[in-house]
Amino acid sequence: MDASSQSRSGIHRLPDKILSSIFLNAINECDDSAEVAFLPLTLSHTSSRWREVCVSTSFLWTSIYMSLPYRHNQSTIQNQLVYLRTWISRSDSSPLNIHLDFRDPEWDWNEETHRFTSTWASQIFSIILPHANRWKHIEFIADTWAPIHVFLAASAANSSESLQLLESMALSRCNAYFARKGELFKPVSLREPVPLFGGARLPSLRGLSLAGVHH
Repeated sequence: MDASSQSRSGIHRLPDKILSSIFLNAINECDDSAEVAFLPLTLSHTSSRWREVCVSTSFLWTSIYMSLPYRHNQSTIQNQLVYLRTWISRSDSSPLNIHLDFRDPEWDWNEETHRFTSTWASQIFSIILPHANRWKHIEFIADTWAPIHVFLAASAANSSESLQLLESMALSRCNAYFARKGELFKPVSLREPVPLFGGARLPSLRGLSLAGVHH
């Protein structure tokens, strides 16, 4: 038996609990949000046993990362929603770290033509918001106001009791033009402020960043 075969057989002899701990340590060593989120998928595709261990280890699936896909069509949107439901399900009752970055480097600065629409945002938040009681960290970055307004309006229904774990939150509207001197808020139809989580008390919140956001 060569060294490679011996190594593989040694790994396969490890108890599930130890293998699970190794996977968790590997994720904890990652600094990149996207890498942390997708490493469980890579590990679970290594072998049938690794898949079983990964799927049964809820803490591996607690980081959710979503961004604007290179190709934008109904199929890619549905694939994103399937991914989101899968991570939510496999994370079971564990606290969630959510990073949503829907900036588009090719955007033409027209609020009405951005690829990340309110409808798309609504689909995402309809999946995430029922699990607000598990949010630990959430960051949402967008170019336009409409998706952020969707988030604020939808989350206003959450009571303070459902947000006990939330430690940090960042909302960023990355459109510098709306903040120019003399510039009026756009879109005008959404200019009325929305209270963050309906004004609910957030007992564990220690970090809050609002950029280009009025609430």
